[in-house]
Order: sequence, then structure tokens, then C-alpha cells
Amino acid sequence: MDQSKMLQLEMLKEQGQQLSQQKSQISMQLQEIEYSKNTIADLKNAKKDTELMIPIGTGMYVKGKITNLSDIITTIGGSVAVGKSLSEVDAIIKERESQMLDLEKQINIELEKLDAEGRALVSELQKDESKTAGSAACGSNCGHKH
Repeated sequence: MDQSKMLQLEMLKEQGQQLSQQKSQISMQLQEIEYSKNTIADLKNAKKDTELMIPIGTGMYVKGKITNLSDIITTIGGSVAVGKSLSEVDAIIKERESQMLDLEKQINIELEKLDAEGRALVSELQKDESKTAGSAACGSNCGHKH
């Protein structure tokens, strides 16, 4: 059995696993983005002093009131946060969603390429194995073409 092909196959498998993990992380980010989009849509209809449940962790909330809808705090990188309007935040969310969807498409393309390469290698390995098995069954001086 061709060791270099086996090594290539193992490397393709590892790359596929890494890409699948990235795809899973993107899916989680897209879920968060969808939640943010829904929250922003709800806030657009909210009025000052509207009471709401503010999430503080998984399944945990604190009651609060909206006091200012014109200044939404958002992170812009690292630990830097700034105030933005609802429409600005909406645009930021849409841009992030677009970036994540583009990344997801790129990963899907790469996964398809890896899958095709993997199938081709497996096919080659199977051909090599059947040739080796045929030669071993016949013997080296059988007179057949291998």
C-alpha cells in the first residue's frame, strides 16, 4: 500500500475536520446574528420605559427598562465599545451576516474539493491494492501482464 497516498488521505481528513469545526463556529455566529437581528427589530418598535428581560447567561434574565434607544453600545474590535444608533447597529449586523455567509460558502467549496480529492485517493489506493493482490495470487513468473 502506498504510504504517501495514505499520508495524503490522512492530511485531507484532518483538513476536513478543521474546516468542519470552522463551519460549526460560523453556524453558531449566524445564530447569534439572527438573534441580534430579531432583537433590533423588536427594539425599533419599543418605547422608552418598556420593561424587558435582559439575558445575563443561559436561561437567566434580569428585568430592566429601556431608557435610551438612540445609543446602542457595540464592540468594534478587541475590548473597544462605542455607541451607535439602531440603524447603524442594524447595518453592522447585516455586514457581519454577509461576511459569515461568504465564509460559509468558501468553506463549503473547500470541503467539496477535499471530498473529491479524498475519493480520488481512495480509488487510487483500491486500484493499487487490487493490482498487488492480483500479482500475489499469480506469482511473479506467471506470464500475465500486471
